[in-house]
Amino acid sequence: MASMFGYLIEVLLCSGLFVALYRCLLARRVNYTLCRRYLVGTMLLAAIIPALEVPLYPAESAYSPLPIFEIETAEVIESEQTTLPSKESFHEAWRTVLIGGYFTISVLLLALLAIRLLSIARLRSKAQLTHCEGYTLAESDAVKTPFSFWGTIFLALGYEAEERRQIIAHERSHIRHQHTADRLILELMRTLFWCNPFLWLAERWLIDVQEWQADADVLAEGTDLHTYQATIFKQLFGYNPDITCGLSNSFTKNRFLMMTQQPRGGNPLLRLGVALPLIAGMILAFGATAAEPKFDEKRNAIEQTKEQTTARLEVLAEHYRFNGEVFTKEELPAAIERFREGLSDPTKAVVHISAAPETKLGAVQDAKEILRQSKVLRIRYEEMGYGAQVLPPRATSESKQIEHHETTVKQRNHFQINLNANGKLLCGTQAKLQMQDGLEGVCNYLKRFVMNPTGVLELSEQEDRVFTLVDGRTFTLPVSKGMISIQTSANVAAKDYFALTHAIAVAYGEMRNELAEQLFKRPMQELSQEEHELIHRAIPIRVSEGMVKVREF
Repeated sequence: MASMFGYLIEVLLCSGLFVALYRCLLARRVNYTLCRRYLVGTMLLAAIIPALEVPLYPAESAYSPLPIFEIETAEVIESEQTTLPSKESFHEAWRTVLIGGYFTISVLLLALLAIRLLSIARLRSKAQLTHCEGYTLAESDAVKTPFSFWGTIFLALGYEAEERRQIIAHERSHIRHQHTADRLILELMRTLFWCNPFLWLAERWLIDVQEWQADADVLAEGTDLHTYQATIFKQLFGYNPDITCGLSNSFTKNRFLMMTQQPRGGNPLLRLGVALPLIAGMILAFGATAAEPKFDEKRNAIEQTKEQTTARLEVLAEHYRFNGEVFTKEELPAAIERFREGLSDPTKAVVHISAAPETKLGAVQDAKEILRQSKVLRIRYEEMGYGAQVLPPRATSESKQIEHHETTVKQRNHFQINLNANGKLLCGTQAKLQMQDGLEGVCNYLKRFVMNPTGVLELSEQEDRVFTLVDGRTFTLPVSKGMISIQTSANVAAKDYFALTHAIAVAYGEMRNELAEQLFKRPMQELSQEEHELIHRAIPIRVSEGMVKVREF
């Protein structure tokens, strides 16, 4: 709703600037055709420019967290709640009423416009029609005041010859300059932007210009000024559809004054050129956006932890380097404890683990186990630019040590990935499928397993859940019951393990981004916090490195 009000305010500002420029530099100073085109064109631009999203500003490096692995060594944790709390407030209710009221008025105005068009069509169908060169004359006693609409001139019966000629000449000018099209464009815009006073003002000025132009054409044919003014005075106010072009539409002293004056002021193109920087400024202010963000995954992982106190743990051949100091396996827990005690909030401690590419995974797993026992619950693997983020399970308040328990899942919901020391990958519900195309094949299979769009029995079960945003929008989405189990040999090279975790992270990121585009028409990094949480709950990441028991049913 805020975006709708913001858009209307920007339309109001743009149209206000356009009409101010017209009044100061163009009105009665340039020819009538240029005035008409300016008024219609700028009112359209005032509605278009705020709706633009032109990527004119340079892109800034964007950093959004990689998907977080929830490494579950105990039980699979389901989403904490499937329905986000609805907080419909008094203000939300009023915004809904305002939206409904606004569009109700627009529909009513559109209906009135349709009624006027139908009345003109009925009037023409009952009139006596005479087809002339360039127009059709529709004569009827039902016409109270002469007017024209598209190619038809509506005229009452009984006019004197000279008076009739002048009226037809005036209305023929309206037809020749296609004044009806100008009026219809602004009428349609007024049904949508009825709250914009500058649009009403522009329409009033457009009517004046059209009448001045038609009067000038009649006088240019040699009609006597005083005779023509007398003809105008004889026209009475009466039935005259609003969207038509008629003699009575602008019955003011200005009209008579303009019959004796010509638009003053030279250099019309130069005057109109002043509008170009104004339009450019509006585009920059209201229609320009930053270019698409460019993501740097390696910096991404680092930037996301700037607000948290971090430490670095490097796995060496027989030792560990923690924050620049070398420790043995036995000394490392005390060093980690000292690091945590120095933090204002120890639960936010983040440790970046790195290792040489050929380091055996067993040494890395030992380091990870020490961190788990020391209650360091946020771990990031950083090596070879992968930056995969891993979040171990939370430690209990009663004990620093996390006990490993077996998890039981149904066979169809268990996606196992086996990685051996030779880099061979097996995956699937029973880890029997060998991936000849490596990690790409694993990730493609993983996405099919999690999403299971066709309901294949060999892939994970889907449970429909209802998600509700605070603005009242609800979504019923299938949520996978699948669980990913990673089994690796202690002799696996660290680079192979890091590559696998990174590939899984990217696969989940792609699934979540696709759902974000489907639901909200925006990528994940552009979602609000509650929309972001909805996507995470709809596609939860459940990964286990512990023992998993599989049951058939």
